[in-house]
Amino acid sequence: MRTGWQRDAHHMLVDIGPIGCPVSGAHGHADLLSIQCSVFGEPVLVDPGTHCYGDSRWRDFFRSTAAHSTIVIDGVSQAEPAESFGWRRQPRARLRQWHSNSDVDFLDAEHDGYASLPQPVHHRRRVIFIKSSDHALSGPADRGQATPAYWIVVDDLSGSGRHDIDLTFQFAGINVELGAHPWARAGSSRGPCLWISPFPSAPAQPALKCGAAAPIRGWISPEYTRLSPAPMLIYRFAVALPWRIVTLLLPDRQGLSTPPGVRPIYDAGGLPHGFVFDRPRRVVRFDDRAVVVERD
Repeated sequence: MRTGWQRDAHHMLVDIGPIGCPVSGAHGHADLLSIQCSVFGEPVLVDPGTHCYGDSRWRDFFRSTAAHSTIVIDGVSQAEPAESFGWRRQPRARLRQWHSNSDVDFLDAEHDGYASLPQPVHHRRRVIFIKSSDHALSGPADRGQATPAYWIVVDDLSGSGRHDIDLTFQFAGINVELGAHPWARAGSSRGPCLWISPFPSAPAQPALKCGAAAPIRGWISPEYTRLSPAPMLIYRFAVALPWRIVTLLLPDRQGLSTPPGVRPIYDAGGLPHGFVFDRPRRVVRFDDRAVVVERD
């Protein structure tokens, strides 16, 4: 998904491919439905890399689900490693829908990586990319700035029972701060940034990890054998399934110090299915197949 090919374009990758090669999964990572993105031409959410093959502790971390920007359920990976280059089971991702035009990209995918849990869970992720917009960020009236594009990530978890859910975002080596709950701000204090916030139907417990050793969290490997600490943002939940969480990723060219004025819209069942933007007022709604932007 991208706004264009200019130097300052936004783009995102969503991983719905298999884990490694079809035979053994060698060199694959348990990163189904993970995302990477750049805003204003700069990497923000990144793949963590590989680091090395010889140290099993680091090897298993970098190919685990917990090292990537996706959802971790009950603290386990989507796939269990078998030695350095194999997996005990290779889960699959499936593309349900993909629509793209000049204004909106709509992706709908799912995977079966948590089908082997004692209480199986099915993860479906929709990513909606609004590529053309005149929404503005909150703040003083003379500082409102239209945002050229933003993403809505919709995660639906179906199954039964209670589960511990981690919604994770692995950043490049940039500054990330927790702002007004539950917003996080990624980028320099004076310059473009990315605002991120989940809108769940359960209390969120946000945490930032950078260079943590036990458990390992907040590391990237920009090249083979090289380790570099980098922020990982984790939103933690304890919920009963089925459950939905919707996350907004909103680029901000001005780099405002306060979060944007956005409110979620909930349906009759309490599930978020849209947003109200304050300046100027816009209503965005989504369903299984479409996105509707309403102007007041």
